[in-house]
Amino acid sequence: MEVTSREKEEAVLAAVGDRVACRILLSLDGAARPAHELVHNLDLPQSTVYHKLHELQQRGLVTVQAVAITADGKRVELFRSLLEAVSIDLREGRLNVRVRYRNIEAERLGTMWESIRKEARG
Repeated sequence: MEVTSREKEEAVLAAVGDRVACRILLSLDGAARPAHELVHNLDLPQSTVYHKLHELQQRGLVTVQAVAITADGKRVELFRSLLEAVSIDLREGRLNVRVRYRNIEAERLGTMWESIRKEARG
């Protein structure tokens, strides 16, 4: 079932109106981060962070951009906000929501390309 633009707008409004979800989205704007970093930086319970991340993924606002392996061999998902820009205005008794989504695939390709360039330089 395809999500309508109105449903996407409502998902964004719900996330912006949810204090914890909004803090997580803002933390994931600049770079992909693991959940444990959000727990530490936002001073939130781990269960709350994972619950909100799952909610935001279900709404199409957050994705796993990459998976990393830590020094002790643990698999860690790096989450990233899919929102690049959001504007909300009130005109003629109606909320107008404009959302520009981040192109995660292009970012992944850019990161891979940069990695290859660094490796080639030695």
